[in-house]
Amino acid sequence: QLTPSNLTAYVVNAHTLSVTWDLPSNVNAIDKIYITVIELGQTNRTIQLQSFDNTIKKFDIQVDANDPFGIHPNRTVYFAARCSDRNGQNSSIIEYQLYVNMLNPSPRDIRVVRINDTTIQVFWSLIYHPSVERYIVHYNDKAENKPENQWSLFSPTNPGSTSAIISGLKPDAMYNVRVSAEFSSASLYDPSYASGTTRREGDLSEIHVADIYHRTKEIIQYDDQLSRPYNLTYVDLTANSVKLLFFFNETNLDPRRHIQKLEVHYEGIQNYVDGLGTVRSTSHHNLAGLISIPSTQGAREWLVTGLVPNTQYTFNLTGTISSSEQSSIKIYSRPATIRFSTDYDAPPYVDRPEQDRRILTKTNTLSSIPQQAYLRLHRASTKNGPIDRYYIVVHLIEHISYRSYVPQERPRKVQQSGPGYESGSKTVVPDELYCWTQNLRTLL
Repeated sequence: QLTPSNLTAYVVNAHTLSVTWDLPSNVNAIDKIYITVIELGQTNRTIQLQSFDNTIKKFDIQVDANDPFGIHPNRTVYFAARCSDRNGQNSSIIEYQLYVNMLNPSPRDIRVVRINDTTIQVFWSLIYHPSVERYIVHYNDKAENKPENQWSLFSPTNPGSTSAIISGLKPDAMYNVRVSAEFSSASLYDPSYASGTTRREGDLSEIHVADIYHRTKEIIQYDDQLSRPYNLTYVDLTANSVKLLFFFNETNLDPRRHIQKLEVHYEGIQNYVDGLGTVRSTSHHNLAGLISIPSTQGAREWLVTGLVPNTQYTFNLTGTISSSEQSSIKIYSRPATIRFSTDYDAPPYVDRPEQDRRILTKTNTLSSIPQQAYLRLHRASTKNGPIDRYYIVVHLIEHISYRSYVPQERPRKVQQSGPGYESGSKTVVPDELYCWTQNLRTLL
């Protein structure tokens, strides 16, 4: 195998971006390494098509908004690498994407490792520019489904750390983990800037799942008398996510036999044909898992992300009354089961952009009601491809719901609305602050 590995890119300083990669072990069989750099957008722009000999593992590109062959800030850039041998045969291609955020970058290369039943270790790569005051790990039990501004936080004492150990977690749980950085100075061009501000928060990294479920060799028993979920279906199937719909009602009169939690056990199989034409199947770290769901009664829905495209999945939803982590026996209700396949060509799930800040101000000192709202969003994940545009929908709650609003085609960036603006939408750019001017009693 002549394929390169660990292709990555990062901002070194205000004027330089570095691209690095690792070479395969049989480096003497390589003739050339080919690197492609493309800026993604409505019209893709090719920045570099370079070849290197088998001793090179890094090159730098200038960051300059006015250079047609340089990296432009605030753009998503695609990188690809391949090798060729001395017979002209090409290896497979490895790819990498980076949003070039020069002001508030998020840490890269997040990795989460389970240490024991209640402890994880989170790793990330250093941010070289701008200067970092500290890194912050944001984490939360997936089953709690809290907004991100209510997640638990942990910051290593050493600002140059590239890992953190988080302990005291719940056993038998799965955690969402994100990492951000705080930078050493606030931007004077930010409308929310206040004198004396010494730090500004950077963007959050993509969500990573920490699975600390304690997988013991338990004895599984099914009890037909336990209440079970029913009418399990699914909607909104994408290349890597699905939304489960189901009902659950507790019907057992004995409180000792009430369902304490619901569990989704899922497993997937990928079939492929190898080079000899033999049909084989493979697995992936996201091909199997367990999700704990509170046993709230009534009609329920649950979004499952992080699936693998082009995979046949089986989902089993069941209830359990097991309460002791030390017990070797788990008692389940009979499961509800669905099967489906993720489509490689279907649109991927995109994490929603989180609100970074919202500031209400009064332009009229005689009024008790704010007339202006400044809003800024964190950038959403681009791990599944570039995001074309963001919409902010503004409406009167009694007149329209966000579920019934369908965004229309608009310019990529719209100027702020004028006084009396009551409903409609804006196409916005994340990390920039937008202002609405109106009576905000019904808006916020």
